[in-house]
Amino acid sequence: MNNKNSATRVLVVDDQPITRELLSRAISSQGFTVDSANNGEEALGMWLDQQHPLVITDCHMPIKDGYTFTQDIRLFEQTEHLKPVRIIAWSANAEQEEQEKCFQAGMDDFLKKPINLDQLNQILSTFTSASESNVIEENVRTLEQDKQSPIDYSILNQIVPDPIKQFKIINDLLDYLNKDYPTLRQYAKTQQLTDLKNTAHRLKGACKMVGANNIADVFAVIEKDVLRTPATDTELSLDKLKGTINQLEYFINNSEAFEKVNSHTSALNHDQ
Repeated sequence: MNNKNSATRVLVVDDQPITRELLSRAISSQGFTVDSANNGEEALGMWLDQQHPLVITDCHMPIKDGYTFTQDIRLFEQTEHLKPVRIIAWSANAEQEEQEKCFQAGMDDFLKKPINLDQLNQILSTFTSASESNVIEENVRTLEQDKQSPIDYSILNQIVPDPIKQFKIINDLLDYLNKDYPTLRQYAKTQQLTDLKNTAHRLKGACKMVGANNIADVFAVIEKDVLRTPATDTELSLDKLKGTINQLEYFINNSEAFEKVNSHTSALNHDQ
């Protein structure tokens, strides 16, 4: 870790807690101080207080989205005659139309979910000299890497190499999925299709960050097709989604590696 970078504060904005945590970890591992917010309204208050030189923001969030948040910062900079800070879009939607919308709002660059560590390091390197820059090293310690695993550990291994922390993040993801699934069903039943699309987009990004790619793929289909396909097709996609969530839950409950980590975590909690 490079302590010289700690003077640079980075603001991370995302309404999905797991996505926000993993991006924050990746940045803080380079020695930067990270503040985080779960929507543009909260982030604007934090930025006005700290005026972070680097902001990485999700685009689609409740209360205030990333586009409006960026426009608010740019307006304040113009009014106060301040040097523009660097604002990076952070989205699972990498289509050209989405990127153009980000640039029109005043963002400077585009970072696609899940984390591309080379691209992230390139962005961070502009705030430190090449001699000071750290490269996030790949750590091969994992919970379990086999053909039966529903998790691709390639991102987690680099950001969260500790198996116990990996276990917690994957469990947290499962909790979020099980909590939000009935809401998705309700949105489909009541034809709140925009809400269904936005929730699918948010959860797709979280799944990609953790490496639950099979689940992310189903969310991608729902997000893409929900506004233009019959309700029966959406119901079938939600059925498939439930199946992939159940596969993840079965793997967690029956994986020897997860059982060992869970036992170790329980023992630590008991000792405390």
